[in-house]
Amino acid sequence: MVTEDMHKRSYFSESELGGIEPESRRAEYESLLRLKKGLRVTVNYDGSVRFIFATFGHSAIGPGWLKGIQFVPTGTKPKGVLVKTLDSPQNLSAGVYLVEVEPEWFLLYQADE
Repeated sequence: MVTEDMHKRSYFSESELGGIEPESRRAEYESLLRLKKGLRVTVNYDGSVRFIFATFGHSAIGPGWLKGIQFVPTGTKPKGVLVKTLDSPQNLSAGVYLVEVEPEWFLLYQADE
């Protein structure tokens, strides 16, 4: 759905749905985004989609971190460092880290400086 609407916006949250029409489509977004409090979805020009569940200490690793799941379409190179595990995130420097769960789907951790 977000890849279809990416020409209208690239960031989707319960409070950020301006420009999504018709009302039934906006209501569908609102319903899906309520599945997890604070869920935000971003879409990139290459068709990759991030489902961000936690940011900046709210169920995340700590201040400056976000975590979620990222979809990366076949034929698109994931943006970030591919790692086998995120068991020791405190040892990672700032950056984007991805663990492949299955083809096209990755766990996502991002640390800002």
